[in-house]
Amino acid sequence: MYITVVPPLREIEKGINISYTTEYAIQKNFLLPSKRFTWIMGGWGPCSASCGGGRRQKTTACWDTKYEKVVKRTLCSLLQKPKLESGKCNTFGCSIQWIAGEWEPCTTSCGNNGVQHRELYCVPNSVLNEILFKHNGTTKYPWVHMVNPNKCSGMKPSSERPLLR
Repeated sequence: MYITVVPPLREIEKGINISYTTEYAIQKNFLLPSKRFTWIMGGWGPCSASCGGGRRQKTTACWDTKYEKVVKRTLCSLLQKPKLESGKCNTFGCSIQWIAGEWEPCTTSCGNNGVQHRELYCVPNSVLNEILFKHNGTTKYPWVHMVNPNKCSGMKPSSERPLLR
């Protein structure tokens, strides 16, 4: 059986994450510990909130030690399944804005055809204050705190300017 969850487009545009839980029935002999099929821990799953604080869990998969590949979860014993680690995520505030990086050198050494570029970063306001404080009023390493640019509010700064000499 397959279940498809399709949220309304307006919810997707807001950046709302959707998660689901499944249950399944297994044969009684699959409850017994197995040496061939074992649980392996994966990375973090999605956060339940895009900002303002959410929860996320580590993922698991069933591993076939004979053929060294991931297999159906029903082949692994539920008695051996590890406890899933969970933690907080996206704890920054929901107020997010654009930050402009430093202007890079001109694309030409002289003349009127040069252009300068700079990177633009979308960062939470709560993190921005921390960045400015730690780095004496400069926005050093803003990419570490970047979020999806679709969440940025306000006018997007220019990332390019002509250089007139």
